[in-house]
Amino acid sequence: MPAPLPPPGAPLPTFASSLAEVLVALSAARALPKGQQLHGHLPATASSHALLAHHLLTFYARCALPGLSHRAFLDLPWPPSPAAWSSLISSFSQNGLPGSAFDAFRRMLAAGVPATDRSIPSAAKAIAAAEGSSRPPLAPHALHGLAAKTPFAGDVFVGSAVLDMYAKCGHLADAHRLFDEMPDRNVVSWSSLICGYADAGMHSASMGIFRLALEEAVPVNDFTVSCIIRVCGVATLFKLGAQVHARAIKTALDASPFVGSSLVSLYSKCGLVE
Repeated sequence: MPAPLPPPGAPLPTFASSLAEVLVALSAARALPKGQQLHGHLPATASSHALLAHHLLTFYARCALPGLSHRAFLDLPWPPSPAAWSSLISSFSQNGLPGSAFDAFRRMLAAGVPATDRSIPSAAKAIAAAEGSSRPPLAPHALHGLAAKTPFAGDVFVGSAVLDMYAKCGHLADAHRLFDEMPDRNVVSWSSLICGYADAGMHSASMGIFRLALEEAVPVNDFTVSCIIRVCGVATLFKLGAQVHARAIKTALDASPFVGSSLVSLYSKCGLVE
């Protein structure tokens, strides 16, 4: 339960942590009207309070209002913390503004703020989402090179984000090389490579990685399964698709709309529209 609001006229520093707790709760609920009402009642000095400004930034990001997140970021005391930069980059990246996200990442580095295990995945997502013509040609490799020089080079989440970026940018050889070099892998690592090959029409390579994932007992997710079923549909591999369907039922992944849509496509292409 959120902490109670401070009484009118109370010193801001005294109640900053309580207000931050309220903002965290409103962010989790994506309660935009209540959050804006709270923001409107905050004293003018609240925007320059680092803790509150950071939570306002996150609140507006989760409410899909990156412009207001940016305004909250600009109100922060200078210089912004690495966490604040990461939140801004994530706000742009998660709300369909990859160019702004990557620009913010470059401005962060130019300001002398080091990349972190939060900012690198957001930048990778932004690069992957950028249109081919607007994406700097060497951006995927430059980000990977930067990540390799940080303390997070072996971090599974950072590595998986970079691998996913490579796959979505069509650099499958680089994605596979990174996959082989990773000390640890998670479901994102496996899914990114499987779906990257599937999207490129390299169906046998996609199926090979999927079989390897099953052999190593990797807990694949609905996105992975939907990719493989899609491959089976394109290649009209009904028997294999039915086996994957049976496995999806056992793991309750058949309830996923991604899996369901791929199954409809598979059975339609195999002439089984019942």
